[in-house]
Amino acid sequence: MRLTREFLQYGYTETGRALQIYQREGNYTLPKHEAIRAIMLGNQSVYSEEYSVIGNPFDARMSLTSAQMLRLYLLNALVLYSGNRSFRYLAGHEVRENFRKIGFGDDVCIHVLKDLCANRFIFTSSHSEASFEANYAPSRLGGFVVRNLISQLAYVENVMMDTFIADEEAWTKIKATTEEVYSERDVVRRLEKRIQRARSFYEYIEDLYAPLRGESIRRGLSAEWCGNPLEEMKADFERNTDYALKSAKRNYRSGATKKQ
Repeated sequence: MRLTREFLQYGYTETGRALQIYQREGNYTLPKHEAIRAIMLGNQSVYSEEYSVIGNPFDARMSLTSAQMLRLYLLNALVLYSGNRSFRYLAGHEVRENFRKIGFGDDVCIHVLKDLCANRFIFTSSHSEASFEANYAPSRLGGFVVRNLISQLAYVENVMMDTFIADEEAWTKIKATTEEVYSERDVVRRLEKRIQRARSFYEYIEDLYAPLRGESIRRGLSAEWCGNPLEEMKADFERNTDYALKSAKRNYRSGATKKQ
């Protein structure tokens, strides 16, 4: 309901164009990326988790690069557990033990649990404050993030703006492409640059996640802890970006340079 309210409140950025298409063709389908963008940004010009109704699973915000992807790591494990019909919840002490096995202390673990609860990606069975005594399950939003949103260009683009990038080479590449995006006036060519930037970011966070998977396998954790959702969703991400580009070429085939 909150997501719906956000969209209704902050609306669609190209209402005039949508109306023109409807008047000309008799129907109009709202692009999914516009809904995602409106919901995520609210009244902000750039995404910030602090002001958004949808959190960022790509940054645990602990000034520790090795721990940066722990939000997604734990969320993905819970979503995979929930795929089992017999699953009810995952005990907090089990989460703690698995974090210890891959080299992260209790302070890091409880920080991640609290953040995921605060962002409504997971919840405790008693809806109490996060603790090691509580039991956890993923929310529908959490499942949607792992199984859908991380493959959506609009979502990846937005959270990228509020994610720390430690690797200097990756940061330089993304920064340079961002400057090209801002200087490009042609809609299709600008989208091509945006896709290039999103792919660079996706590859960076995919590589950043890989050590967590490797350590989980090495320590003999159960299969739920040994996946890499970014690797598994990459084909969908590529399909979504290709579709977005084809759609832009179809809609702006005349080479219009109107502001997107």
